Amino acid sequence: MFEIPTKSFKELLTFPTVITFRVIIKAQDEIAEVKELIESIAKENITYVDSKPSKNWTYNSYRLTVKINDDKILNEIYQKVGKNPKVLHIL
Repeated sequence: MFEIPTKSFKELLTFPTVITFRVIIKAQDEIAEVKELIESIAKENITYVDSKPSKNWTYNSYRLTVKINDDKILNEIYQKVGKNPKVLHIL
């Protein structure tokens, strides 16, 4: 399992900060479960959501913006959302 180095987050970001995640899922799946997971970890509401379908309408790419209070929360979001079976990629 790939471990995201939290030290680099601390060095590169000043917390709290606002992060926009890009989450890619299959077109037939809903983003609601992923949004709820991020909100439950961050303890903040997602403030902005937009989506874009892939060229062949196979996947949807969502941008989700949320306030992150510390590097541990950021690491946890990447870890848990990345393990979600509906999520193909989180950036």
